[in-house]
Amino acid sequence: MGIAESATHRLIRAGQFPFPVARAGRSYRVSVRALMHFKDIPDAIVHVDDIENGALHAGGGVR
Repeated sequence: MGIAESATHRLIRAGQFPFPVARAGRSYRVSVRALMHFKDIPDAIVHVDDIENGALHAGGGVR
């Protein structure tokens, strides 16, 4: 999103993050749909395999 992690945490605590955030243990979670809407990405069908393969690729792993 182009903002620092510390700024993100500050926005979340202040209730000013641009879309809903859910707390999951010590982490925060956002919905893929909300992030896509925020980034003006068309609402296309996203398959779980696409997400897993993309994350694997981004992490430098090989499947």
